[in-house]
Amino acid sequence: MAAALLFGSAVLARLVIDHTDPLGLLGLAGWLMRVVWIVVYGVVLMRRAPQSPTGR
Repeated sequence: MAAALLFGSAVLARLVIDHTDPLGLLGLAGWLMRVVWIVVYGVVLMRRAPQSPTGR
């Protein structure tokens, strides 16, 4: 979803530069969604207990 919003903002950049309308917020929304995903996934990875290797 975030990638689609960022792509949409890149495609519509020419329209957003010429006019001030809410289409400019597509890139911001996509960027914020990506940042939230990175933070949440990072917290999940840090909270995961390290597994000890099984010695044979």
